[in-house]
Amino acid sequence: MKTLKQLERLQEIHRLIKMGKTGTPVELCKKLRVSESQWYNILDDLKSMGFPIVYCKRSKTYFYREFCDLDVNYSVKILTEQDKIIISGGKRAILTPVEQHYWSSIDSILGYHH
Repeated sequence: MKTLKQLERLQEIHRLIKMGKTGTPVELCKKLRVSESQWYNILDDLKSMGFPIVYCKRSKTYFYREFCDLDVNYSVKILTEQDKIIISGGKRAILTPVEQHYWSSIDSILGYHH
């Protein structure tokens, strides 16, 4: 569930920036439980996605230069054997080793045993 954790971190970053309560980069890293290098990588990613993030030395916080919002949507669906058949085009496909590993990993996470 690494992706879920990253999405939750993104929502927390957005919330702190909107409120103007990030603190200094060091303080923000402590709040997010990331290293400074991780934070600057995240910041670079966010800026490359178009987030207008700037830092104010006087206020000691990050803020958005212009209004922006964040909408994160995700869903998790349990796939049945029938779903797998439908996904593979309506017939039982011969799976590659990578696909077999993928489906067995999903089955294991969901608690399915054949």
